[in-house]
Amino acid sequence: MLRRILFASALVLVSATAFTSEAKAQDASTGTVNFSGLVGGACTFSNPVEGTLVLNPNDDTLLGSDSSGDYVGGATADINIECTADATLTIAEPTATGDALPDATFSATATSSNLGLDFDSDNNNNSNNITSGQQDTINVNMLVDNQGTTIPAGNYSYEVVITATP
Repeated sequence: MLRRILFASALVLVSATAFTSEAKAQDASTGTVNFSGLVGGACTFSNPVEGTLVLNPNDDTLLGSDSSGDYVGGATADINIECTADATLTIAEPTATGDALPDATFSATATSSNLGLDFDSDNNNNSNNITSGQQDTINVNMLVDNQGTTIPAGNYSYEVVITATP
């Protein structure tokens, strides 16, 4: 009888282990994704303030402002700049947006004493580089020289473009 009990116990044990379904988790797999991006440097211009041109009563020129006091009532234009990268600044020759003076010559200058900027449209770029992280107001002045001819009455206005190239 012991033999039968041992045999029955062995049979139950083998059945329990042989036919038990195993609930085993499969090995986890992973995937990886990467992100990258390039943030280029830039300069931002903001808060432009128009300048005022006045006629020099002693000659044939219009100017925004000068230190001699010949252009009473004239004023430079101002524009703020902020750069997130080193940049080179250029200023274009003024372009007429009002009455034209076909024989006149034009020039513009830009300065900022805080940034050490001093450059002009005649490509006398003494100091026209700005360093990343700098910001300040740039003062823009312009001159219209009518080459010895009296400037007639008119509504003269000009646009001056400043470009920042990182």
